[in-house]
Amino acid sequence: MVDHILATTANPINNEDEEGTDKTTCPYVQPASWFVSHAWSYVFLDVIDALDGFFAEQVNDSDSSGDNVAVWFCLFNNNQHDVTDKLRRFDYWVDSFQSALTAIGQVVMVLSPWQNPTTLTRTWCVFEIYVAYTTHARFEIAMGHAQKQVFLQDIQDDHSFEAMLGTIKSEASQTAVASDRDNIIGTMTDANVSFADLDRMVLEVLSDWIVHTVQRHIDRAVEAVEKAQWLDVMAGIW
Repeated sequence: MVDHILATTANPINNEDEEGTDKTTCPYVQPASWFVSHAWSYVFLDVIDALDGFFAEQVNDSDSSGDNVAVWFCLFNNNQHDVTDKLRRFDYWVDSFQSALTAIGQVVMVLSPWQNPTTLTRTWCVFEIYVAYTTHARFEIAMGHAQKQVFLQDIQDDHSFEAMLGTIKSEASQTAVASDRDNIIGTMTDANVSFADLDRMVLEVLSDWIVHTVQRHIDRAVEAVEKAQWLDVMAGIW
C-alpha cells in the first residue's frame, strides 16, 4: 500500500530537520512535468506500473527519450510529518495541491479497478480533477499492465463501457476526515463548479482514452480477423 511506503521510506527522519535521510537522489531532482493523482489504498508498485506504462506510451507518441519526465507525488512532495501530526490547516493543503497542479499543468490519474476506480471515490482526487478543470490543465489516465489487460478483455463486451460510465458519481466520494470533504465542496461551490461538471470532464477523458487505446490495437493488428474484432469494439463504443 502507498501508506506502507510512507511508514518505511518517506518518514524516516533526521531529528534535526525532519527531512528524509536519503540524500542520494538529489542529482535526479528536477521540476515536475506531471502531477500524479492516485488513491492511498493502491498498492505502491501498481501505481508505479501504471505510470511506467503511461510514460512509455507518451514517449512512443512523441519520439522523445523520456529522460526528462519528473512527477509530483504527494507522498514525497508534501512533508508527511505535517500530515501525520496534523500540523497544517486545511487551507494549507488546498493551496499545496492547487498551486502545484496549476504550475505543472498536466495531471495523470491512476485508475484501478477500471470498472469502478477507487480514485473517483476519494474527494481529494475529485478536488484534483476540479483544479484541472478550472485551470484547463491536461488530464490523462494511467492503468497498470494487469488492469489494462482486464480492461481490454472486458471492453469487448458491448455493455461493459456503459456500465463503467454509470459508476462515475463524484458527488458520492468520501474523505478520511469528514471536514475535508465539506471544505472541498465549499471551495467548488464558491467557484460555481458542480460535481456534474467534474463528472462530464471525467466522462470525456475516459471516452477519449478508451477510443485512443482501441485505435492503437486496430493500428497494430496484423491479422484481418483481429483488426475486424477491434473495429467491432470501436463501433460498440460509438
